[in-house]
Amino acid sequence: MSIFEMLPKKLIAVYHEQDSEDIDGNIFTWFETSNGGFGFRFMRDYSGKVASEGRRGNVNRQQGLFDIQVVTGNKIWKENQSEGYKVTHRDCFKSVIDNCTIEQVIQVWKGESPLDVGTNDNQKESLATMALLMFEQEINYGDGNKYSWQYNRQSKFKPYTRKGMEDKRRPRDMIMGFICQGFSHGIDGIKYQMTGKRAGTYWFGNPFDGGGWGKYPDDLKKFFLELQEMEGGYPVIHGEVVDGLQYIADNEDDNPMHDPN
Repeated sequence: MSIFEMLPKKLIAVYHEQDSEDIDGNIFTWFETSNGGFGFRFMRDYSGKVASEGRRGNVNRQQGLFDIQVVTGNKIWKENQSEGYKVTHRDCFKSVIDNCTIEQVIQVWKGESPLDVGTNDNQKESLATMALLMFEQEINYGDGNKYSWQYNRQSKFKPYTRKGMEDKRRPRDMIMGFICQGFSHGIDGIKYQMTGKRAGTYWFGNPFDGGGWGKYPDDLKKFFLELQEMEGGYPVIHGEVVDGLQYIADNEDDNPMHDPN
C-alpha cells in the first residue's frame, strides 16, 4: 500500500478513536528511533492553525477539520532549537538534501515507505518528515470549493479530474518541485522563501509584485512540470479515502469561525 493511502486511513482511524498499537489518543506514531516517535497529531475540534487561517467570514465551512501537526520526536533540526520546536519545510528540505539522494526522495514521493527506502535512522527520519509534510499539504490545502475542510487557496497543483489524468498531478508536487530544485541549486538557491510567520516555507512570489507562477523562471518551473511524467501515483484525496473523509465531514459541525453570511 502506498504511504499516501496508509496515512489518510490512519487519520480516519484516529478520528474514530480506533484501538491500535500505533494510535494513542490523537497521536499516530509511525515509527520510533533514538529521537522519539515520528507521526502526526490530529488537531481535533478545529484546534489547529489551518482552522483559523484567513479572516473571519473567509474561513471555509469546515476548514481545518482534518488538520494535523507533524510530530518528529525530539529531533534537532537547527542550532539553539527551542523546546517544542515544530519542523518547517526548510528544515526538512535541508535535511533530505544533506542526508539522502534524489532517487530516495523520488521513491518516497511516489509512495514507497521511508522505512524501506532509508538505509539509516537519519534518512528514515528525514524522508518520513517529508512524507508527512506532503500529506499535511494534500489534506488541508485546495481551492476550498470541492472539499469543505480545505483552506480556500488556489494551487497550480490541484489534481486533474479528467479520466486517465488523475495520476498526473498531485498537491505534493509543489513540495517535491522545490526539493528537486534544492538538489540542483542548493537549499539557499530555492526560489522563493517566504518571510514573516511563514519564513520556513516556499512559494512562487507575490503575483501583485511581479511574481507568481506565471512569472516564475522557466528554468525552475521545469522541476515541477517534469513530475507529471514520472509516475508519481495518485493524490492523497482519491478513491475510498474520499468516501471516508466525506462521511466524517457530512456528520461534523462547521468551523465556528465560518460565517455563512
